[in-house]
Amino acid sequence: MEQEADYFTQKRIEMMVEMSSKKVIAEVQLLRNMVMQLEQELVDLRQKVNTRPAPVQQTIQPVQQAQVKAERKPSQDAPRYGDYTSADVSIEKMFNFSGKK
Repeated sequence: MEQEADYFTQKRIEMMVEMSSKKVIAEVQLLRNMVMQLEQELVDLRQKVNTRPAPVQQTIQPVQQAQVKAERKPSQDAPRYGDYTSADVSIEKMFNFSGKK
């Protein structure tokens, strides 16, 4: 009787190990498929980035810089704006933290 119980226990353990290994194998296969899918998406994205035309962006940048320079020029209608530099006004006059006016 004891031998039969040992035999059944051994068979039960073998079945549990087999079921666990099948489950682990299925999860590993699922992970492999996911990694392969992500790798394919990465290859597709790299191809899209490499085929993007780069000279278009280079032509846009000088136009934007010219617009910014044009906006910075003072107009005759607003006399308080001008081409001032940091040497024209001392920092003490801008930020007076002494409490004196």
